Amino acid sequence: MLIVSHIAAGAVIAKAIPNPWIAAPLAFVGHFLLDMIPHAQAPTDEGYRPNKRTYVVVSLDLIASAAFIFYFHLTGTSLVVLLGAVLPDLLDLTRYNGVFYKIFRAYYDFHDKVQKETNKPIGFVTQILLLMICIIFLNRSL
Repeated sequence: MLIVSHIAAGAVIAKAIPNPWIAAPLAFVGHFLLDMIPHAQAPTDEGYRPNKRTYVVVSLDLIASAAFIFYFHLTGTSLVVLLGAVLPDLLDLTRYNGVFYKIFRAYYDFHDKVQKETNKPIGFVTQILLLMICIIFLNRSL
């Protein structure tokens, strides 16, 4: 799932549960629940190896995520909760380091197992709907 989708869901959790000590772990767990929904992902080669298209999509995702973080921060969302929402994907960045791979192998296997990635239209529709619902919820709670 794109980072911006996890950021938006984390912001909703932060609004619903203002205590970051409770909301951040929920956002972390929520990340895996969202990954179980069929979703589009940045394109990669076999084994999640990045390619040129990966960097284009990830760059756009990070720009959108930065804009959403700024917006959500203006609404009073805790940045700690947003970090909790994306921490699983940040941990995945260590996948290709031999030392980290040995330490976190069970984690990588779990994260891969819960992923329901698809390039079919439903993968894009679910993320668009998620973003729309999150934005509506956040605007209603202002």
